[in-house]
Amino acid sequence: MGPEVADKLVYLPFLSWLWLTIIAAVISVVWYYVLKVRSAGGFWAQAIVGWIGAWLGTPVFGNWHFLTINHICIIPAVLGSIAANMLCVGYSRIRRAE
Repeated sequence: MGPEVADKLVYLPFLSWLWLTIIAAVISVVWYYVLKVRSAGGFWAQAIVGWIGAWLGTPVFGNWHFLTINHICIIPAVLGSIAANMLCVGYSRIRRAE
């Protein structure tokens, strides 16, 4: 891996960060307030976990080029945010049952 590839992996432009934040916020609001699925950390913990899931969505689910905004593939980011929130809530429920 050359230095030019490493720079692309570390650097996240502001608009890309903003899109990830918007995706994570929308998914977390729907998950927490509409579906009423809650984790031990509350809404903000789910929002942070949702952001990390949205960030990891493209590397995990692949690069879907048909719906990309500012180098963020929207569908994998949404799927990653949902998956991360599901893992967070599941882990919270497991810990509560012990």
